[in-house]
Amino acid sequence: LMGYFGGWVDLIGQRGVEIWQNIPFLYMVIIVAATVQDVTSTSYVDLLLQPIQIIAPSSGKISAVLAGYYYAGGGGGQGYARLTSKLQYRTGGGSWVDIAGTEGTGYEAFRYSGSPTEPGNNESAGVYNAIGTVTGLTAGTYYEVRALAYYDTSAGTNSKPATGVGCTLIAKQVA
Repeated sequence: LMGYFGGWVDLIGQRGVEIWQNIPFLYMVIIVAATVQDVTSTSYVDLLLQPIQIIAPSSGKISAVLAGYYYAGGGGGQGYARLTSKLQYRTGGGSWVDIAGTEGTGYEAFRYSGSPTEPGNNESAGVYNAIGTVTGLTAGTYYEVRALAYYDTSAGTNSKPATGVGCTLIAKQVA
């Protein structure tokens, strides 16, 4: 289109291509890795469709950051949702290992009003995060990082599964 129309179309199109080419790779990984789903399990489930791959630098250190939000789901009635998350890593095809210090529980999301026949409303979203660093990795080796979560049932009969779970996972090399 740019070559056919020329002029302003070509000028604006070229600027758009230049901007797209200069978006850092890390931001592209964030955009692609962001996903939204429901977590209805009381045992850990993978939050992303695919783990992030990263090459260990000469320092043998990588860090990972997980951030997200969720709402209280379930049919009718009021209740609370609380999500517990953690990060893991592995070498390609190896066993998953927890990243120390990343397991934590998010803030409560509250669902109010509603009845078994009428949908409730969400008052607030719960937020969660996990930040961790892995050391002692073999330089130049590919590693995978993944995010896991489950919904906490500690609110008893008022516990609701987490719905609309948004997740962003970032893994980066540390010098």
